[in-house]
Amino acid sequence: MPFPICSLHQLGWQPRYAHDLNLDDFEAGYPARVVAEYGDHFVVASSCGRQDMPRPRHSPGGELHVIIGDWLLLEHHSGRLLRVLPRQSLFAHALFGDAGPGNPVVANLDTLLVVTSCDEDFNVMRVERHLARAFAAGVTPVVVMTKADRCPDASAWLATAQRLLPQASVVLVNATEPASVAQLDAWLAPGNTLTMVGSPGVGKAALMRHWLDDATAALPQQMARQRHAGAAASMLSTRSGAWIIDTLAMHALYRAVDAPMQTDAAGLVTMRAMDGC
Repeated sequence: MPFPICSLHQLGWQPRYAHDLNLDDFEAGYPARVVAEYGDHFVVASSCGRQDMPRPRHSPGGELHVIIGDWLLLEHHSGRLLRVLPRQSLFAHALFGDAGPGNPVVANLDTLLVVTSCDEDFNVMRVERHLARAFAAGVTPVVVMTKADRCPDASAWLATAQRLLPQASVVLVNATEPASVAQLDAWLAPGNTLTMVGSPGVGKAALMRHWLDDATAALPQQMARQRHAGAAASMLSTRSGAWIIDTLAMHALYRAVDAPMQTDAAGLVTMRAMDGC
């Protein structure tokens, strides 16, 4: 996939990452970000360009597994991995009820868009679990309610969601209208890294078509090609300069969160929420 040469700031570098580096580190190497994962290797991008790297069995020190979104310190000239920089946020995939830390999925994510719609897909318990995962990971969650154009009482759905989910921003959008989608621009600032979770058919692909730049606009064909080529995760550039992480592991995490909701009793959550508005 074409990948632009970017400055560190464009890749999402923030001053706090430099707090863990000293002069010796910068003399020895340079920062780079993991922008794609494959089975046997990963792709990094830096101000020097893009390069493929074989996946190490263990990172230096042996404590971290390299994942999408990681910042690395690479050796000058050789490009050898010196170390994985401390993560500012981390999503891990743990089975429901598992008290362990889980498997790392995405590092250094800024925003999680929890996408639902103004219909039977809206489930307060499910959304709350995604919000809890985001806060625990150090990520800012935003609830995006789509299909505003298909729901005659969309404002009532929005009011209900805002009342029941006061811990997060809730935005009502028509995913087919650029002006409506522009309400989310605050979370697509240059260098910001985000991903989305949500049920099939709620409008995630429609949102991405608004955001992706010309180099990555061939969706979903491009993402299908990447997955066919073995890409487990990739960072996609947007017109605004933000990055959207597409990863099979986040889809699996959504299914893990959604599984306990698949009961007859859980189906009452939406109706009871609307009864109270």
